Amino acid sequence: DGLCVLPSGDQAARKRIIATVAATGQPVVLLLETLPRNIADGCAVLQSDRKGARELAMHLLAAGAQRILCLKQTFNQWQAVSERQAGITDAVEASGKGAHLDVLGCGEGGFEDVANALSAYLETAPMPDAIMASNDQIGIAVLKELKSRGVNVPGEVKVTGFNAFDFWKYSDPVLTTVRSPGFELGQEAGRAMIERLETGVFNRRRAVLETTLQPGETV
Repeated sequence: DGLCVLPSGDQAARKRIIATVAATGQPVVLLLETLPRNIADGCAVLQSDRKGARELAMHLLAAGAQRILCLKQTFNQWQAVSERQAGITDAVEASGKGAHLDVLGCGEGGFEDVANALSAYLETAPMPDAIMASNDQIGIAVLKELKSRGVNVPGEVKVTGFNAFDFWKYSDPVLTTVRSPGFELGQEAGRAMIERLETGVFNRRRAVLETTLQPGETV
């Protein structure tokens, strides 16, 4: 009776997915993706990724970081990851402290992908003051790689993640991250769809849930 969809892939792939969903003629809730204007019977449920990443980057800058490396997966892509990168860029550009940002892809974001990407980067660039991972899995892989190199965190390099899903607490040291309201996103999507099926209309086209800075031991 309705579709709740979380599209992934590059921008072109996500557009194709959304077009396929729209062609069904069924009501649709998009998760973590902006709703195109041509979808009249739909709603988007998002989280404040850009704001959360900006706050996290400002936290790093306030802690003295100047050279920041943003490490993100490139195999699977979501609008949320692009928003996080934009938030980091906002903070660096607004800092007025001569801060510098590099962005590095790391494939699927697994341990080997992260290690290979970081190793290649360090062959031509100095060790950054801080590494901001686009999710906690990548952040934990960064911690592992830095430990293998004898690099102290946070003394020499500060590291952050994003999402604060339960497994984040098992990192050592515990990552400083941003909490994504993942469960609540699903609840909001479900409520929006149920209301649409009961009343015949979505009462709003867009809902944005707040992320929360989650301090840890890596900054």
